Amino acid sequence: MILEGKENKDFSMTLLPHQNAFLDTFFSPSSKRIIELEGNVGIGKSTALVFLAARLLNERSSSRILLLAPKALCPYFREMMGRLNTPVVIVDRYRFREMLDSAKGVEIWPQGAVFILSLDFAKLPDIRDSLAETTWDVVIVDEAHHMSGTKAEALRMIEPRAKKIVLAIATSQGFDTSKILPENDKVIIKWSREQVVDHNGKPFNVAPRPILHEIDFRLSAGELNLRENMDSLCKTLESYEGNQKFGAKSLYLSLESSPAAHEAALEKFTVKLEELGKLDAYMESTDIDKRKDFWQKIGEISSRVLQGIDTTLEDSKLNAFIKLLIDIYRGKTPERKVCVLTQYLATLYYLAADLGDHGMACQLLHGGMSLEDRLRSLSNFLATEKILVATTSILSEGLDLNQVTDLILYDMPNSKDEFRQILGRFDRFGRECNLNIHVLTCSTISAEDSLALPIATLRELVSL
Repeated sequence: MILEGKENKDFSMTLLPHQNAFLDTFFSPSSKRIIELEGNVGIGKSTALVFLAARLLNERSSSRILLLAPKALCPYFREMMGRLNTPVVIVDRYRFREMLDSAKGVEIWPQGAVFILSLDFAKLPDIRDSLAETTWDVVIVDEAHHMSGTKAEALRMIEPRAKKIVLAIATSQGFDTSKILPENDKVIIKWSREQVVDHNGKPFNVAPRPILHEIDFRLSAGELNLRENMDSLCKTLESYEGNQKFGAKSLYLSLESSPAAHEAALEKFTVKLEELGKLDAYMESTDIDKRKDFWQKIGEISSRVLQGIDTTLEDSKLNAFIKLLIDIYRGKTPERKVCVLTQYLATLYYLAADLGDHGMACQLLHGGMSLEDRLRSLSNFLATEKILVATTSILSEGLDLNQVTDLILYDMPNSKDEFRQILGRFDRFGRECNLNIHVLTCSTISAEDSLALPIATLRELVSL
């Protein structure tokens, strides 16, 4: 088995006071067996975990370390450990088979390395059993608030033979770790932005704060008519079989994103409805005529909605977005780096195509890209390009985007926690200027009609 690591050490990564204090707690002779680390997104939990593993192997080269994390974060941890020349290997099904073949009666998990496994892979029965039969100097669980069901069960099986356990949790999740490890022999360390300081003793919380910009736009007559047809479709669906909505919420959200996202969502929705209609045809019912009328009505409304998408030539939200970008780059200001976030892959490609039509180059970033393509796209953006168009889901992957000057939320977040997660990727240590957050708000849609995070709540979160 080949352990992954870089030849040259990188000592440029220096821990901040709160991170050093965490390591001191872990390595203290009086430390508890279980350490729970709670902290806001963006104040260095991942870095502290990496340095913990590196220091442990430096002091005791025979240590055996297990790191469990969401799959998307595994390459991120490997890269960070590689900078410290830490022996590390990401274990997937292929690598596990390789380890089994090379074991030949000895330990499957050799000493002197960090083994990184995704939470989903570690819960598989054969992997879980192998991990549970091994003695670990430390088991580190990042994003421990994702532990539930079979994932939590796997951790409970691994726990008895772990000398120490570290659970890292995002404070905003409000997760109770006693649900997965009921043991009371633990110490809880809490980090908050208001308390941590940088190398110069300057409170992190007094760093340049985000500024919210609300960009208003109004729907055209054609767009309003499309929305009315959508309302009619959803209300009809809600009246069927006990107020079942059949994805009405997702249809509304896609409509508020872009015509491309709405068309894709409606096409999937129509297929599901056709399947339900066929199922109804096989059911014995005294209301056959009533059901036929229902499906006919649904088909007619769906056709009107799809036709409305095709005939509505104007996209008021897109026009406001392009005008915003022009205004951002028109000012005589230092270099601007813009990240545009959307909830939908269809909207990502829709925006990229329109940016191209306006002569604006951009880089794309979404979950369907390979790791190599993601790293290449991000590197190009930070080095040369001015615009990055990304899906919101990609931000769960440990990205550090503190060089972005302008964040455009093309789609509003759906919850406070989602917004905090987004903000944590941009408002991080190292930011030297204010983060401008731009939100596209439609004055012709009332707050009651929108299913996304209310703008008033967003104002409150930014002010905090």
